[in-house]
Amino acid sequence: MKSSSGDGHQKEEWAMIEAGFNDFEKRVNLLLELNKKGYEEEALLLCCCYIEAMGNLYFRDGGREYNFYRALKNFGEEEVFTYIHLKQLWIGLRSAKSLREIGQKIGVTLRKAANKLLTHEEILALVAHLLNKEEMTKFNDNLWRGTLAALAYERFRNPAVHELGGEKSFYFDKTTFKGELAPVLDFLLLYNGMLNIFKKLRKISTETGTYFGQNFDSLLDSYLAIHREWEKLGGEKGGEPD
Repeated sequence: MKSSSGDGHQKEEWAMIEAGFNDFEKRVNLLLELNKKGYEEEALLLCCCYIEAMGNLYFRDGGREYNFYRALKNFGEEEVFTYIHLKQLWIGLRSAKSLREIGQKIGVTLRKAANKLLTHEEILALVAHLLNKEEMTKFNDNLWRGTLAALAYERFRNPAVHELGGEKSFYFDKTTFKGELAPVLDFLLLYNGMLNIFKKLRKISTETGTYFGQNFDSLLDSYLAIHREWEKLGGEKGGEPD
């Protein structure tokens, strides 16, 4: 039987979690207003950062760009983000030192392939004859680098964070998606994906009593661990400056 003090702690903990979600929902809704008022770059940047942040909170491992992709793949409900753009794939392979040799081996094949977004299965079949078993395994693990999610991260998020601005949209002249011209990659497409991620992760958290799928006490303990270590450096008396 749970103690009343334990119930009180859980209620207090959930109140903090719920307050956090409510605050974040206000910021999510503000993005539409920013975009309507002409602050497209700011709205797009925040949208990308929110997707990345939710991915980092939920998965708690992997790199930031990978978590951005995983958030859209698992919760975004915009299928196009998981499809592979051939040029983006080649760029992604060439940008990672450990994957450059693979990029060199399949570059010509990718360049000559049809102008359409491919599924994971289609791209694996396309290059299977060019790579050995070990290379195929590594290639398969890094296919996310060629997705439209990765393209959005590279063309929108990175320039906005590191170069004071980037593109507001990405149009496809010839590339097709399921037989039609691929959709414009822009704020609205990313916003819909971000909103779906938020709704799904909030639902998961409500059903499990967690914060973005994570135990709240564990998150708090992880955050405070480094501060406790700092305090120990001062000995028992403490008294160190903040």
